Amino acid sequence: MTTAIFYAEAPAEFVVNLLIGGGIGASGIACENGRVRFSVCEKDIARTQEILRRANVEYRFSRKGIKVAGKRLSGRWGWIAGIAVALIAVVLYTSSILKIEVRGNSIVPSETVIAAAQAHWKKGVGGFYDADGMSRAIESVEGISFANVRRVGTKLIVEVLEELPKVDIEDTQTPVPVVSARDGIVTAVIAERGTPLVKIGDTVRAGDVLIAPYLVDPEGNRIPCRAKGEVFGRVWYDKELLFADTVVTQVRTGRTAEASAMFFPGLDYVPAAPFAHYETEVRTRVLGSVLPLYVVSYTFYETEEQIVPFDFEASREEIIERERLALIEQAGGVDDGRFWYLVKRLDKSTRLSIYYERTESLT
Repeated sequence: MTTAIFYAEAPAEFVVNLLIGGGIGASGIACENGRVRFSVCEKDIARTQEILRRANVEYRFSRKGIKVAGKRLSGRWGWIAGIAVALIAVVLYTSSILKIEVRGNSIVPSETVIAAAQAHWKKGVGGFYDADGMSRAIESVEGISFANVRRVGTKLIVEVLEELPKVDIEDTQTPVPVVSARDGIVTAVIAERGTPLVKIGDTVRAGDVLIAPYLVDPEGNRIPCRAKGEVFGRVWYDKELLFADTVVTQVRTGRTAEASAMFFPGLDYVPAAPFAHYETEVRTRVLGSVLPLYVVSYTFYETEEQIVPFDFEASREEIIERERLALIEQAGGVDDGRFWYLVKRLDKSTRLSIYYERTESLT
């Protein structure tokens, strides 16, 4: 049973008369420090509050009983359960491995390092990792010389040291000259080791020695060494083409023939044409939808050789541009030089001479 204990700031006689007049059955009436304490049952709590308010009596009250105690206890257990859940969440979070971070790599990709250690760690709640196993697995990756694994919070930090790139030791003692790989006119000489034998403006041929494999001391003695350096020069690429005034081409005669064949995967069948010289047109049709069949139709057009006139001037720009791109491709695909051409009309043909000049390394 639930009861309420009231504390009223008024004389005891006054409060008791109010309760009796309102038909309220109070119990446990007592005076404490100038105020009245009394108890009422649950059904009279609202009526008691109304009576005290009308009489302008200040009061406060609290409930007691099994229900109240149960509510308070359940509230306390709710707090305890909430704290327990929070503690469990903290424990699970701190024991989780949510991320792996690779540091110290610049050549070997981080994805490669993580993949190598995949079998030695598990991501997520309750994740685990084998630091020694991860280190050994990562060190087996080509390009990695050392690996260290440590845990920081929910993250694994993998610190690696990469192998130093292999350095080719240059032979500076064996006397080897720097020679020209192509014809040209020298525009610049950069000799890092050895004695230059050419200067700006010299004409050189492929195979000529550009930098000799020796040094000259103050006494004039030659000291053998491996020549090193680069020589630049103007290089020319040229091409000459002859275009006749007539060309032989295949012209359709008007005669045609048709044939069809069923297409089957893995079977490459083409019907034979009834002409010695011909052009072919192919069309494919699909028959059916559930099990489609492919029918290939061939149309053969008979052709014969005919001599027809060729107008160079009509195709001049297209021909020149095509041959210019061909020369640039021959020069390494770099379009940074000077291009020009000459066209000369002959008796029954046209001669096209094209040139491409650029500065490049002769070595």
